Amino acid sequence: MASRRGSTGDGVEVSKLESKKIQRCKYLNKSTKKKRQGGKYMETKKRITKLRRLLDQLQEDFKESKRVSKMCKQLDELELEAKDEISTLIYDRGSTSDPISGTMMDLKRAAFIAIGYFNKTCSVKYVVLEVMRATKYMCSGHVLCLTFIAKPYGIGEEPQSFKAEIYYGTGVTEVNSVQMLVDT
Repeated sequence: MASRRGSTGDGVEVSKLESKKIQRCKYLNKSTKKKRQGGKYMETKKRITKLRRLLDQLQEDFKESKRVSKMCKQLDELELEAKDEISTLIYDRGSTSDPISGTMMDLKRAAFIAIGYFNKTCSVKYVVLEVMRATKYMCSGHVLCLTFIAKPYGIGEEPQSFKAEIYYGTGVTEVNSVQMLVDT
């Protein structure tokens, strides 16, 4: 796999992959600017800030790309932890409260968008059966996190659980990820 090279604008040559990692880390920093008082969030936020400072220092010397990759991975895990604290539960199938009918239609529509994206990359085509859980968090738009059940087209096939993230921005709907969950 050939690596394309670009420039940071400071005269430093970087690979396209390293550049994308740095851009992702900067994006994640912007998306978690929302502050919340107390709890574990502030402690996590301090660790995220410390890692960001270290990443900024390493951006100047790309010879340490393994270290940058490791830090980006740690940062992703911390961001996920922080995101869990600022997300809002929209729907949970196990809940006793009745969902708003319009909300359920929107969630089903989002699940169909996600499974359509998954079907483009998979040889087996799936159809959505039901939404299990949905949460959302805000970040210059909002990200909807869904867990749903879908089954392959055909008779006798076992349903599978999926997890998806869909970003809704101004005039943009983008599927960030769709994963088939392994049932244990």
